[in-house]
Amino acid sequence: MGLLDAIKRAREQKSLAAAGPLQSSKNVPTPDPVGGEAQRAAEEEAHISGALSVEELNKILDSIQDIPTLPSIANKVIQVINDPQSNSKAIADIIKNDPALTARLLKIGNSAYYAGYSPCTNVQNAITRMGLLQIKRLVFSISILGAFDKYAAAGFDIKDFWKHSIAVAYNTRTIGKLARFRDTEELYTAGLLHDLGMLIIIKYMPEMFDAIMKKREAAPGLSFYDCERSDYPISHCEIGSWLSVRWQMSREIQSVIYNHHQPPISSTLFEKDIIMFSAIVYLADRFSSKIDAGFLNDHDSEIDRQIYNYVFSTPMPEEELIAQLMKNKPVIEATAASL
Repeated sequence: MGLLDAIKRAREQKSLAAAGPLQSSKNVPTPDPVGGEAQRAAEEEAHISGALSVEELNKILDSIQDIPTLPSIANKVIQVINDPQSNSKAIADIIKNDPALTARLLKIGNSAYYAGYSPCTNVQNAITRMGLLQIKRLVFSISILGAFDKYAAAGFDIKDFWKHSIAVAYNTRTIGKLARFRDTEELYTAGLLHDLGMLIIIKYMPEMFDAIMKKREAAPGLSFYDCERSDYPISHCEIGSWLSVRWQMSREIQSVIYNHHQPPISSTLFEKDIIMFSAIVYLADRFSSKIDAGFLNDHDSEIDRQIYNYVFSTPMPEEELIAQLMKNKPVIEATAASL
């Protein structure tokens, strides 16, 4: 039985149970992978809609045995960079032990965006040329990409997927700065990982991905997310959030992945920072399509004005925002070209 079959069967069993005599078991709390308040909200929504609860989905997803782990080199490099006592040599010593990572960093270092008067020939040159912060972002991006580089499906281009993810990562940080939100590298990480659940669908639920793509061929106006929500008991948002829990990512990132298509701007259950994270990634995702960094021909880039105004409490014309995001195109292209 496939993973999607297991999810559907669990939903059917839940529906049958709901049709029987009422039980007094709903007062038992369940642990929440994305925060206590988020769990209660999700459970309430699941109870109303008949969908599977977060706990039930977690049990099914936890049956996957060969899920990729967060690459250890990404953790090592991030830890060293965050150590105020570290230096570029210590970072270079870690990176040079991974030939594939080294080659990609040097390729980016020699791209038109970063190119200097002399070739970038070693990791320390690359660190000097690009800076520690950019090296941290690139190592994380390239390492995550390497963990999923074999995932493929008809109508899906892994390079387009990562180009879009990288665009959303950079655009998330830009929007965060323009909105005067706290400047954090977690904005970059949240943007990079926002669609990670889609890769799990491709690998472990290929029939679901194929059916969605066929439906979109017949109705091009539908987005991938629209098709998920209309036909299936789960979407890439829940799946990606589950994976971020497995990877022990921060609560903000878990929540962003879960909510990036529908930021809970009217909710009283979430902290404002967590809502802002989700809303900023929502905008970065939509506006990336407007600078030719969309994905799966998803033309559903209409912006929810309430979310836009929630992020930008002071007026920000869309044309000005797009002009600022266009400045990210060279680094997006340089990073994507190394994939």
